[in-house]
Amino acid sequence: MVFWRVLRERPIELARVCALTPHSRAELESSFSAALEDLDELERARRTLGAPQPGA
Repeated sequence: MVFWRVLRERPIELARVCALTPHSRAELESSFSAALEDLDELERARRTLGAPQPGA
């Protein structure tokens, strides 16, 4: 639900942080290391968007 709320309410910020995100193994591994509850909603949405999707 956080992802959709951020996409609706902060689309420009979400697009910006996604564009600035490096696509690397280190970034992927770091996305699993922090507890989602401790992150800002924008960061949670970015990690959701950048996470590998089943069947992709």
